[in-house]
Amino acid sequence: MNKKILMTLLAITSIGLANSKITNIEVTNLSQLSEDVIKNALPIKEGNEYTNKVSNDIYLSLLRTGLVQNVNIYPTKDGDNVNLKIVVDELPNAKAIYENKLEIEALKEKTEYLVNKVYFTGTDQNLNALVEKSGLKIGEYFSPYDAEVLKSLIMSTGYFGNVELDVHRSADDKSVDLEFKVVQNPVIKSVKITGSKLMDEETLIKVSRLKVGEILNLQLLRQETSPLLKAYADNGYVWVGYKKLDISNDGDINIEISEAKVSKIVYDKKGTVKDGERIDSKDYKLKTNDFVLKRNTYIKEGDVLNQKALETTLAELFRTGLFSNINHEITQDINNPENLIVRIVLTERPTTAINANISYSTEDSLSGSLKLSDSNFLGREESFDLTGEAGIKGNYSISLGFKDPWIQNTSRILAGGNIYFKKTTTRVKDLDEFKKDPNQDEAKFAESIYNEPTDKQYVFGINGQIGKGLTSDIYLTLTPRLINVYSKNRAKEEKARVYQDYTLASIGGDLIYDTRDDRNTPKKGLYADLYVEGGYIFREKSLKLNKGRPIEITDKDGKGTGEYEKYKPRAYALTTLDLRAYHPVYKSSNSMAYRLLATYAHDNTPVGQLAVVGDGITLRGLPNSVSSNKYSVTFTAENRTYFNDYLQGVLFYDAGIAENIKIEGTNKLKFVNNIGLGARINTPIGVVRLDYAWNLEKGKKPTGKFNFGFGQTF
Repeated sequence: MNKKILMTLLAITSIGLANSKITNIEVTNLSQLSEDVIKNALPIKEGNEYTNKVSNDIYLSLLRTGLVQNVNIYPTKDGDNVNLKIVVDELPNAKAIYENKLEIEALKEKTEYLVNKVYFTGTDQNLNALVEKSGLKIGEYFSPYDAEVLKSLIMSTGYFGNVELDVHRSADDKSVDLEFKVVQNPVIKSVKITGSKLMDEETLIKVSRLKVGEILNLQLLRQETSPLLKAYADNGYVWVGYKKLDISNDGDINIEISEAKVSKIVYDKKGTVKDGERIDSKDYKLKTNDFVLKRNTYIKEGDVLNQKALETTLAELFRTGLFSNINHEITQDINNPENLIVRIVLTERPTTAINANISYSTEDSLSGSLKLSDSNFLGREESFDLTGEAGIKGNYSISLGFKDPWIQNTSRILAGGNIYFKKTTTRVKDLDEFKKDPNQDEAKFAESIYNEPTDKQYVFGINGQIGKGLTSDIYLTLTPRLINVYSKNRAKEEKARVYQDYTLASIGGDLIYDTRDDRNTPKKGLYADLYVEGGYIFREKSLKLNKGRPIEITDKDGKGTGEYEKYKPRAYALTTLDLRAYHPVYKSSNSMAYRLLATYAHDNTPVGQLAVVGDGITLRGLPNSVSSNKYSVTFTAENRTYFNDYLQGVLFYDAGIAENIKIEGTNKLKFVNNIGLGARINTPIGVVRLDYAWNLEKGKKPTGKFNFGFGQTF
């Protein structure tokens, strides 16, 4: 419409046209309306002075008539005279609109007769309140338009089938009595409602508000105002109507309800058109198995279609994170309109990924990793990943994981597991104690220290997971674990070279509440995870410093003395609270994400189980990651802008505290906060995360750090 409503204002010689007279007005391109109709609507006449404002006034005036959709005005000058050519595009039904306006204007004209009396026949109902609304007033001149308004008001009550007006003139022919003859609906004698599978007849009659002995109100039966159909709609059943509706003259009402049911549910993949290539059937075949789709579907074939259940279905399918877009369409069966075909069209995300990474850090120096993963393994919504990593210092690790979030044909039972092995080599010069005095002899330092690893560490672990979805939003899981750790140092005393050598068994419990709209890229919803782990170190041969008190160690090789002793088997516990929130800022193109992560571990907890910050996800501005924190609290806020399906921009703020981040020269905790910006690139091998953060330390120049990874931070 905006393109059609176009006005051409020729401002050529606008100065020359000033103070000129309009001598001729020509209206063209008319097919339904006469030229006089358009000229009578103009704000100017021939002989008026022409100014630069005239064309704009003409344009607005003609549009306000409601008869035209486009106006073009062409002024031309002939000496001191101006000729106007007005080209009009009429509305398709301009003639009918104009005739209706004339009819209304004629009705609105006051007659020469005064209204003496207004009364009703055919009903005992008091309709005087409607007379006041209509504009008819005793003692004022009669207007047919006001009488038509009153007739419409009477019919709108729903109690009448027809109304006619008789005008009775008085003997002196100066006033009129207005008689409104109404045909009142019959008194309801009986009500019969059939055809419903959702409600019994007694309930249907009660909901319909059709009561035997009362005058029938047609508003109770009209499609737009029926309380019966409204009750259906309020409960999500919008594909419900009347298959049959009979009203006898005696007041017998017979209604047959039509409840459209789902005859078929079809899941389709949204295909892509390839220029110059033949269409392959694989382009339209979903990878995701039918049972994954069906268990997230809350409508059933054979049931009456419920719009709320359909919307829940679309939301739950999207929450899986397997689909980037979901649409649906509902069509009626040609042979039986009461049968509906629901077609759900899905755009699958790429879930199979091969991720390669080369990075540098002070801990590992130059390292590379390769990850094979699939978050929809074999189309079953299962996740599988195999990750290998190696660095030039001799560090390497390998991990194999699998998880089924909803085992097929169970009531939301989940299971999974992970097995991993990691080898780490620690150099003496990387230890914090050595960095305090790097000029000391490295070999002698290695011989004297045994409370830090200075050689190789080997970690082997196996985790299991079993859980239950209590509802679609609440999950309870248990995670049993078995971990073996062995590391040594280069202490001079041979018996002190074993730094860590233990095996632990633990079991953790997760209580999760998750209402995120999309587990892959959430834009709204909440996530809360309370994790509590209890474990026991049942094989313990690690050494610890004995604070200067010489003791005797006895083992199979003999005896020795020193300032160290063996740890004892012991129990430990730790807990983590992970809170996240998401909400849109501007439609679907910008959103906010927040995370509060708090951890606390018992004193007996092994170093390898303690919290790490500055790991590229929390406190991204720290120069190096800080590990072995018995407690930490971090907060992150991210503003995410979605430029398209492939690129996101992120502004973020990180803040927090951790046990091993102290104010220099003191034992006081240091509050860390940083800001940064980043990008998320959606690639065929997954989401690539690029972040640059500035550490904002009071009194110091901000320092920056680049972070690289895969997937969203949270």
